[in-house]
Amino acid sequence: MSQPRPRILVAEPDRFLCESVCAGLGEDFESLPVFSGTAVIDLFTQGGADAVLANAAPGGISGAEVCARLRALRGGTNLPLYLISDEDDDTAVATAFASGATDFLLRPVNMGIFRRRLLRDIAAAARMGTSADPLDRAQAESELFSCLPEPAILVGKTGAILAVNSAFERVFARKTMVVDAAVSDLFAGMEEAAFEAGRSVTADLVSRMRGRVPVRVTRVEIASGPWRGSSVYLATERFPGETLLAGGLPMRRTSILVLEDYDVVARSMRRLLEKAGHRVSVAASADEALTQFREALDRKEPFELAVLDIAVPGSEGGADVLKTLRGLAPELKAVVASGAWADPAMRHPEDYGFAAALRKPFSRDELLGTIAKVLAGGRR
Repeated sequence: MSQPRPRILVAEPDRFLCESVCAGLGEDFESLPVFSGTAVIDLFTQGGADAVLANAAPGGISGAEVCARLRALRGGTNLPLYLISDEDDDTAVATAFASGATDFLLRPVNMGIFRRRLLRDIAAAARMGTSADPLDRAQAESELFSCLPEPAILVGKTGAILAVNSAFERVFARKTMVVDAAVSDLFAGMEEAAFEAGRSVTADLVSRMRGRVPVRVTRVEIASGPWRGSSVYLATERFPGETLLAGGLPMRRTSILVLEDYDVVARSMRRLLEKAGHRVSVAASADEALTQFREALDRKEPFELAVLDIAVPGSEGGADVLKTLRGLAPELKAVVASGAWADPAMRHPEDYGFAAALRKPFSRDELLGTIAKVLAGGRR
């Protein structure tokens, strides 16, 4: 059986140029002509792609915004993304790379050379995303793991530690001190069986930097994707008589709606916010968020604040969701969250109705501090 051809989305508002590029790619690729930047996002969300080639100004939104939004979508982390332009503008080039572009191309493009490079980049992206060892270091340090706001440990099927995130390194120990060690060694001899999935238990984390640190640990099993069969351990330090403050502000308790499609990230945010005393509901899609919001209004227990991911695969993103929610509750406060730092809503959250922006990966203190400031400031 022949292998499927790589699927390439070619975004170019000029129909003749778009079809010319598709023809230039040749029969080795399944080239799909697209005539606006927003259509690229929609097509990728619906059916994915192996690479995207877009005009720097593809129509609807800029090429840089296309890159930023694709990078924030599931499957977009390693996607080869190329922006093409007629002009060699330093600002445009810098913006393209800051938004996540793989390269910036100037016309005329030598399509014979580019075809070979495209095949090489697609093969490299496939190796990164589906390694022979699905729990290799590159995958363990992917965007999903780094986005967790609390210290996290990735543990493989054998009980060996494969990676820790940046939050763990800030609080407990550098990854070189714990990677490849047994999880039982990290938690003072407690075996894996002691950490029942979905339940929090107390333990002592053994850190060469700090000694034995009392923590509360929650184990989350990964049931699908490249980490299937592994577990993520979320470790929160326990402080005697802890009073949660953020940025010097007392944390006023309230009701918060979180829109976040990554399950492990959503659980981590819920844990941190509930520990701070908030009532939290988590939604994985725009429809689910709207349903929960309406039900809360019907119960006369409205949400005061929403933390919304800017891009949710197969669903409306945070900016559009906020417009709908504000139609039901005009005084709703909102925070936008995303790893696509170059997205306009992240750069200028107030222009989209948000009071603040949370850049992924964010820490526990950044999450709680941002919410404390928004609640204290009274801004929308």
